Amino acid sequence: MSTMTRNISDKKQYGVFYTPKRVADILCDWAIQSESDRVLEPSFGGCDFLGASLARFREIGVTDNIASEQISGCDIDENAFTFLREIIPNANGHFRKADFLTLTLSSFPLVENGFDVVVGNPPYVSHHNMAESQ
Repeated sequence: MSTMTRNISDKKQYGVFYTPKRVADILCDWAIQSESDRVLEPSFGGCDFLGASLARFREIGVTDNIASEQISGCDIDENAFTFLREIIPNANGHFRKADFLTLTLSSFPLVENGFDVVVGNPPYVSHHNMAESQ
């Protein structure tokens, strides 16, 4: 999977540290156990966890069409949505361009009963660099 390219100051500001694909695969294999699991990736960035989630669903017998309806996420970076469209072309309604810390479950209206699994690598941002709303 492609990984977003940012300059060093942007990476530091946004706390961007990418998870190796193999680690994302292992974590999703462990976390996603049921064909009906609803998955949230709260900072999907380069989409490695989304790709690993789809692969895990395939492994347990879920088609990409159905799996893409079971995966949701958010990110603040428009580049993440470019990667998202490569992995889940029909992702409409399940993904938000927003800071996860400002969202609630109602921000994901297509998910009625919450999420079963949360996977990802959160941004590592010092609380001194966070807005009060976060």
